[in-house]
Parts: sequence; C-alpha cells; structure tokens
Amino acid sequence: MPTASEITVHEVLDKFDGDFSRVATAIANGEFALWIGSGISRKAPSLGGLIDLAIEHLRVRALHPDTEATYMPTFREALEISELDVATLEEDFEKPFSEWTQHQAIKEKLWGKYSRLLDVRVEGKTSDFILWEAIDIRAAFANPPRPAAEHLCIAVLVMEGAIKEMASGNWDGFIEAAVDRLAGGGGGVLQAVVDPNHLRTAAGAARLLKFHGCIVHATAEPGVFRDYLTGSHTQVLEWADKPLFAAMRAAVNALAANHKSMVMGLSIQDMNLQGVFPKRSIPIPGLGRPTRMPKATYSARML
Repeated sequence: MPTASEITVHEVLDKFDGDFSRVATAIANGEFALWIGSGISRKAPSLGGLIDLAIEHLRVRALHPDTEATYMPTFREALEISELDVATLEEDFEKPFSEWTQHQAIKEKLWGKYSRLLDVRVEGKTSDFILWEAIDIRAAFANPPRPAAEHLCIAVLVMEGAIKEMASGNWDGFIEAAVDRLAGGGGGVLQAVVDPNHLRTAAGAARLLKFHGCIVHATAEPGVFRDYLTGSHTQVLEWADKPLFAAMRAAVNALAANHKSMVMGLSIQDMNLQGVFPKRSIPIPGLGRPTRMPKATYSARML
C-alpha cells in the first residue's frame, strides 16, 4: 500500500468509492469530529528553533555577572535534560549555543523532551518563564505564513457542512485563518473555544476546541488567555484536574463520547488525552475502535 506521500489523487478517490466508502459517506454526512495535531501545521515555528531560543536566553544570563547566580542553576538543569555530561559542555559556554560542538546532539535530545524543558524554573520568575519570556512564544508566532493546503481543506469541509466539530492541541491560528479566508471575513462560521466564556457564546456552523490554548488569543489578551497555554510536563499532568480547564475537559470528553473520531497529526499523543478515547469511544461495526482513516488517506495531496 502506498504511503501518504506516495499515493495519487486518483488512488485516494478510488478508495473513497471502494474500501472506505462507508467512512467517506459518514464524513459527508457530518458524523466525524476531527482531532488535529501538530503534523498539519508544519509552517508553525520549528520546535528546534524554539529550543535554540530557550537555551541561548539562559546561556547569556547564566554567564552575566549580575544574573549568574539566578540563571546558572537553571541553565545547567536545562542541559542535563539532554542526558549529556554538562561538565564536558562547559568549554563551549562562552560561545553562542548554535556554535557548540554538541549543538545538534543537545537539540535532538531536547526535541523529544520539550515538555521537560518548558518545566525548568528560574528563581523569582513565573512557572511559564521558559515559554513566555525565554522563548518569547508571542514573537515566535508573530507574522504567521498563510494557511497551508491542509488547513484550507479543513476549511472547505467546514464551509460545506461536512465537519462541525474539531479539537486541537495546536496553538496556532491557521484553521481560523483558513476559514476566515474562504468565508471572506464573514462571522458565524467557526466558533474557536479556548475558555468557558467561548462555550457560552453564539455557536458557529462548526466548533474548534483548542484544549491546550491559543497563541492568537494569548497574544491579544495575555491577562485572560496566557494561563491556558499548555505545553510543559507539569501543565499537561495538571490539565486533568485543574479547575481552569473543567469546562474544556467536559467539552473534550463529550466530543470523544458523542462523535466518530478522525485523528490527524499526533493530536492525542499527550498523556492528558490518552485516557479519553479508551474510556469513551464506541466501536463502529466493521470499522473498529477508535475509527480513523488509514494513513494513506490523510495525505495533503488527497485534499
């Protein structure tokens, strides 16, 4: 069977008319909810680039005499997450992180432990300091590129009424921008939900639950939406019990229980969601549990 990068449009259409006709019909009838992850937002800021920003921010302050006492412990803690011997890295401390001998090795290790990096603390700073200040996540997401084909295709399905419910852990605003572009700026099409007040506003033709927060809202109104950005290991663990997310948890659980689910782009890899589907998903005769399209059919080329 061809992979998603190899399959042709005609082959996908043949599958919709053949092996997967029941799924295609269910989608057209609006029976599926989409669970959307980072795999479709490849134009979002590179995780490697964010790691570079975090380590360099800590490095500069760890070496400055006025801030060394505060930042050096955190700097070393961040490097220890890479599982390399920090003592062997000290000879490069005076250089920019991008010039270190072990730069790529450290970044690759931290890539898989990004949530742990976000969890390191600087004395006297807020718990989200690495994300909000060291990385400056608002600047990282500023001036985003135009929505990609994947986002536009989701917007088409929304505009056609085939998709009415979506959930995403992505912070970006690509789907909203894609719907806005196709709708010509008209309102009432997509209801993006980040906090409980959004759940109480007028419903759109489709709803997008942004269960890990939204950088667009956090940038516009940090006093309201900054706390909803969920990325660190501790934040993910606390999501299941923290009162701040009670309304979103209820909406996410209802979505998993009441709709067939199509998972796209690593959208349920975080531990706070991994218990949702086994408890609440219902097998569909002939389609298994949970229902999803085969890898080959979520190709951007198909869309």
